[in-house]
Amino acid sequence: MRHLSVGKTTRLADSKLVPAVSMRISAVVNIEDLAATDLNLQGDPGRVAMVEEEGMRTILGVPLLLEGQAIGCITLVRREVKAFTQDEVDLLETFAAQAVIAIENVRQFKALETLNAELNERVESQVGEIERMGRLKRFLPSAVADAVVTSGDDGMLSSHRALVATLLCDLRGFTAFCESAEPEEAIEVLQTYHQEMSELIDQFGGGVDQRAGDGIMVIFNDPIPVDDPAGDAVRLALAMGDKMLELCGKWKKLGHRVGFGVGISFGYATVGIVGSAGRFDYTASGTLINMAARLCDMATHNEILISPRT
Repeated sequence: MRHLSVGKTTRLADSKLVPAVSMRISAVVNIEDLAATDLNLQGDPGRVAMVEEEGMRTILGVPLLLEGQAIGCITLVRREVKAFTQDEVDLLETFAAQAVIAIENVRQFKALETLNAELNERVESQVGEIERMGRLKRFLPSAVADAVVTSGDDGMLSSHRALVATLLCDLRGFTAFCESAEPEEAIEVLQTYHQEMSELIDQFGGGVDQRAGDGIMVIFNDPIPVDDPAGDAVRLALAMGDKMLELCGKWKKLGHRVGFGVGISFGYATVGIVGSAGRFDYTASGTLINMAARLCDMATHNEILISPRT
């Protein structure tokens, strides 16, 4: 570290604030006698007060250096004219270096604490989003749940009237099949059916789908709007019919006689979240839904019945 030493008779005009000078020049300032400096001889009030009132005579300033930049200063003062020795200066420089390390450690620790706090907040927020997403995905397709979370607005799920296309489908003869088949066979058929239908519903952009046994209800145009809800519902029904012809053919070879029917209606319905604590569903209700249900009931194997407006 650089040193600036001032003897008894040397003048130092800019040494009014020794710590400031030491920090500015990033060097040790060692003044043997403040009374002999220019500021005191010129009657500077601050310097005179230091010498006459405070009794300061010899002063030593050692800067605290961090990567070459002064971040503080350690100052020692004597009431007698006695220059600090080199050993004393070296000792104070060592202490200053240790102080800088301690200060930097505290700063880094506080920075780490702040970072940890921010990370905890982010983790809590992400956990909250994951839990929220999990709740939404219980009754919404992934794409819809993602849209709700991304928008940050649950208002799109509140009860309202909407123009929607509703598709209802189920298996023909499934009840009779369950009565005669082994439980494992019935569950396997039902699982395969729901898995294949789910893939098609996602593919054709069904907004909401609900399941009850072998019955499935799909809503188009809510909560995410689409350009052609009725057309999308019909296209989904045709794809479902093709897939079910394939599946029913395989099941028939195994002795399982089931069919598939679809009903579609288009118009205004009341949609929103219904249920009680811990058991909520996003669903639609009204005459439109009843019409789709009746059409579904009337449909024979591989038949799609649609309302006039559809």
